[in-house]
Amino acid sequence: MSIDFVAFEVPGARTYHGNALPYGLHVQGAGESPPPVAESAAALRELAESGRLQELLDRHGAVLLRGFGHPSVKTFSDLICAAEEGRGYHPFEQIGGASPIAHSANVYDRVKAEIPELVDEIHKRDLGMKMIFRGPGKESKVNSFNWAGKFSFGQELVPGDDEVTTRQKVEKQVRRLTHDFKWNEDGSLELTQHIPGLRRVPSSGRPVWFNGLVGRHGITRDIGALDPPYIGRDGMTYLPCVYGDETPIPREYLDKLIDATDKEEI
Repeated sequence: MSIDFVAFEVPGARTYHGNALPYGLHVQGAGESPPPVAESAAALRELAESGRLQELLDRHGAVLLRGFGHPSVKTFSDLICAAEEGRGYHPFEQIGGASPIAHSANVYDRVKAEIPELVDEIHKRDLGMKMIFRGPGKESKVNSFNWAGKFSFGQELVPGDDEVTTRQKVEKQVRRLTHDFKWNEDGSLELTQHIPGLRRVPSSGRPVWFNGLVGRHGITRDIGALDPPYIGRDGMTYLPCVYGDETPIPREYLDKLIDATDKEEI
């Protein structure tokens, strides 16, 4: 059976630089009924292997596929596996839900237009993403996370390690992430990751907004930890957002950033 993919307009899609986000493709077989799933998957794999699917993703940022019929978990899995394996893929954890999306290049354009000072400062100074990990036995009541856990920096710790050995092992793991860290008097571990904050798409050269400022500031604001001592209602410490030289980022910029990003969400 001959199967084609026909473009269609997605309700609610937006146009950026002449390209729709998301771009819609509808599968079309010889008859009126949806083609068999196996044949649709084979056609989708062929589209991906040709490089055409990747070209559409690079141009539009997202592709919405419709018309396959046979709704089931297996159908979805077969189609997505065909598309991802066909274009070359990197497996992701099978978690998540119905999250909004936004094109990072379009977010950059909006932030540049609405908060140019923030973009200019990040260009000059980069970003410093600060985190603090409490010591064992000093966790918050609702979060048992600390620096000694196997999901933080305690992978090599064993019962009986003295304080010097413990810190040496922890610091070894920390240095895999950053060399900018310190031990506080209360036994907590404070570290800073230095990141660019702005990057470019290799295929097009377009600048993209690529950092966690929105999430960091949004969580800190919503949990009530914006002011000293920066402890939220959950008892956890949330350090302020700073530039790479540790200069605080004005709260006004961060509030505007959340609003700008919200406008780009689909």
